[in-house]
Amino acid sequence: MSSEAPVETRRSRPARLARNASPPRRQAGAPDPLRTEDGQTLATSAYRRLRDDILTGVLPPNSKLLMRDLQDRYQLSVAPLREALSRLHAEELVCSSDHRGFWVSPISIQEIRELTHMRMLLEESALRDSIAGGGGDWELEVVTAFRRLEHLTQRGAQFAAATLPEFDVAHDAFHRALIAAGSSRLLLRLRASLTQTVRRYRTFALIDASARDHLGEHRGIFEATIERDAETAVRRLSEHYELTTRIIVSKFEEAAP
Repeated sequence: MSSEAPVETRRSRPARLARNASPPRRQAGAPDPLRTEDGQTLATSAYRRLRDDILTGVLPPNSKLLMRDLQDRYQLSVAPLREALSRLHAEELVCSSDHRGFWVSPISIQEIRELTHMRMLLEESALRDSIAGGGGDWELEVVTAFRRLEHLTQRGAQFAAATLPEFDVAHDAFHRALIAAGSSRLLLRLRASLTQTVRRYRTFALIDASARDHLGEHRGIFEATIERDAETAVRRLSEHYELTTRIIVSKFEEAAP
């Protein structure tokens, strides 16, 4: 039996070289096809855009998430969209099945009541902690956040589609500032996660809410907090969230068949 090595022909040499060759390097300054202009991966961009559209109601509860429609809407390929949907499924914002594909998770009276209860437990504890230990910088943060929210509320920003996103940012900034001096970072992270989920229900709370004294409610919480009156601040915060939940539940019941 011959032990000679196989002879490399001219035809086989290019194939071997192609297999061993390194992939071409992307030139400096050239765009990365797997990232957006701000440096996010396409999957992360898809996840954030889908999540925001679900939380704000642009993609309503129970709506089908057909891959072709999502590709057209977000101008992305299947791979990043599938990864985004998997992440949203893990967060229970999206449902899936072998036969139905993906759809936006439903919302319910039971869920908003549970969310409100947990949010109140977390924020009451954090607010007491902030009032007890917050310094001058924290007070300034609370004052600044309230003045911004006050300005937007007086303009009626919460009632116009064009200004609602700005109001939402200011509203969340105020509530976040109230508890920013809390000592438990874990508690604050849990609160932030719950707050994002509650955003799905805020549309119901703002329907026909012109009779509600938004500014008065927030001013009451603000004044008690700055005066370091923890009992009054916590009571007013709880009343604020309970009223929001009652409004949401009433809208659910009105919409029920």
